[in-house]
Amino acid sequence: MNKIYHITVTVFALVSIALVIIDLCGIRDITQPPYYYIDTGILIFFTVDYSLRFFAADDRKKFFKENIFDLIAIIPYNSIFTAFRMFRVFRVLRLTKLAKAARLLRAAAFFGVVRKKIVSILKTNGFIYVLYASIVLVLISSVMIMFAENMTFRDALWWSIVTCTTVGYGDISPATSVGRIVAVTLMMFGIGMIGMLTGAITTYFTSSDKENKEIVADDDELETLISQMNSEQRQKLTEIARIIIK
Repeated sequence: MNKIYHITVTVFALVSIALVIIDLCGIRDITQPPYYYIDTGILIFFTVDYSLRFFAADDRKKFFKENIFDLIAIIPYNSIFTAFRMFRVFRVLRLTKLAKAARLLRAAAFFGVVRKKIVSILKTNGFIYVLYASIVLVLISSVMIMFAENMTFRDALWWSIVTCTTVGYGDISPATSVGRIVAVTLMMFGIGMIGMLTGAITTYFTSSDKENKEIVADDDELETLISQMNSEQRQKLTEIARIIIK
C-alpha cells in the first residue's frame, strides 16, 4: 500500500509539472477542459494528502517547516486570480503574466515534492554514478561521431542520446567503422544503464516497504511488552519517558 502511495504521489507531481510546462509554452490552455479537470483533481488529491498528514503529525510545527513545498503546491492560484478579475482589484497588474509566474512557482513546488524521492532513487545501488558515467560517455561519443561521420554536434548529441537509451529512431545511422564501434559501445552501456535504473527503482520501493514493516513490527513488540508489565513497572517507564522528553 505504501508503495502504491509513493508511486501515485510521484506520478501526479510529474503530470502537474508537465501541465505547467505545456501551459507556459503555449501548447495548450490548461484552464480549459480536460486539462482543467486533471489539474483540479491533482490539486484536490494533494490538498487532502497534506491535510491528513498535517493533522496526523505529532509535531505540526516541524511538519509545516519540513513540508513547505507541499503547502505551496496546493495553493489554488487559478481561483485566486479569477477572484481578482471578478472584483477588478488588481487591474493595474498584468494578471496573465502573474498567473503564469504563480503556475511556475507551483511547478517548482511539485518538483520539490518529488526531488527527495528522485535523489533517493538515484543514490540507490550507486545508480547516480552510472548516470554520471552515461553523461560523460554520451558527450565523448557525440564528439567522436561528429568528426567520424562529418555531422553537426547537435545531430551527433541527438544520435548519442537516442542510441544510449536504445530507442534507435534510425533517422541518423553511422556509416564508418569508428561510428559503428561508438554505436555498439553506447548500446551496450545503455542496456546496462536501463537495467540498473529498473533495479534501483525496485530496490527503493522494496526497501521502503521493508522499513515500514519493521517499524510496525517493533511497535507491536513494544505494545506487547508494555501490556505484560504491572502497574508499578508502567509508572517507572512513564517517569523515564518524561525525563527523556525534558
